[in-house]
Amino acid sequence: MNINRKYKVALLSSLMSTPFVANAICTMETYIRPNPAIHVGTSDPVSIYGLQFQPAGTTLATSYISAAQMAATHGLSPEQVLFRCAAADATRIFEGYYMFRAYYSNLTPAQNINGIPYWPISVVYANNTYTATSGVDYEFFLGNGISATTAFPNQPNWSKRIGYDVDPANPNFILVKAKHFSGVTNHQIRSKVPITANGFDATIPNESRAFVFFKGPGINDTMVSNGGNGAPHTPGSFFNIGQNAASTTAVNSCTVERNTSNVNLGSHAGNSLPSTPVNFSVTVKCDTGAANIRYGFAPGMENINQNITDVLLLDPNIGSTAKGVAIEILDANTNRVPLLSLSANGGQISNNNNWKPLPIPPSGTSTSTVDVNFSARIVKHGSEEITPGIVRSKATFMLNQN
Repeated sequence: MNINRKYKVALLSSLMSTPFVANAICTMETYIRPNPAIHVGTSDPVSIYGLQFQPAGTTLATSYISAAQMAATHGLSPEQVLFRCAAADATRIFEGYYMFRAYYSNLTPAQNINGIPYWPISVVYANNTYTATSGVDYEFFLGNGISATTAFPNQPNWSKRIGYDVDPANPNFILVKAKHFSGVTNHQIRSKVPITANGFDATIPNESRAFVFFKGPGINDTMVSNGGNGAPHTPGSFFNIGQNAASTTAVNSCTVERNTSNVNLGSHAGNSLPSTPVNFSVTVKCDTGAANIRYGFAPGMENINQNITDVLLLDPNIGSTAKGVAIEILDANTNRVPLLSLSANGGQISNNNNWKPLPIPPSGTSTSTVDVNFSARIVKHGSEEITPGIVRSKATFMLNQN
């Protein structure tokens, strides 16, 4: 009898300890279908300007898709249980992410900015040739935001622990639900590639480019950190990630190639004003076909504070001492050029401002050079008596396209 009692106690102890065994295999409670893919990114048309207007690295679009939206794409609720693991393995479950290296464009970043790799966008044609989409590079980020620590590498990364809920039916288990994934941010930037309207591939395709996956005991636990050539090992354990399809448009533009930085207006007696105009010019280089290009002169804070746009007020911060005078800018036909009206609080300059059309040849070579001629002179201004002194001011020549 004593032997039987000891045997029963030992058996009971063995049965009770089974649920507490660590390194149990996680189970997949819901199969994540490979399609539809999770698409993130702008669907609006993207305008691509020359690098002189959009330097490489300029943000074109930023978009985020949440875990709830990812789940909804597959017809799942955020509370849908995807994986069930032993509670003892809570520190061994991760959310992984990486770029799909089967795309040649995911082998080498096109740009690296502040430790973040940005990948070229390529279009795959029927003959399996690849052509880069002109003007756009991109990156995915785990979660909402842009950071070097969450940027998708082209090798699997599973450094982020994934959240979970305790199984209400058995606290010895934990449940990873759709809501516990982080979502994905897509950041599109201007590439280093010069563009023109000719020979421009104008499509951002919506192919799957990356993966977000679950990793835990028994699920993707054979993956290695240099295994980015294929999908995660366990079917049904990952989301395919791609960009939304969008069109891009190459916009022909202009840039300032040369300007007269200093214009010497000479010395004049107060009773001889206005002074004789002194010529100066600005050379603008434009892509052939550039349209709706306009120019304007942005004045300094003296004009902005007084909301004066007909003449340049003198700037004492750069040495002006004269009183009762200002500087007038004239165009090639000796008509006064009104200055841009700017806000003291800054912000975008409205298209409905004192912009003037820039004459651009309608055809010719790939680029055209336009010399825009002006002159400037000293004029009487206001009711203040003229006091001799130094006459200095400044203005910024600006281009606008709309």
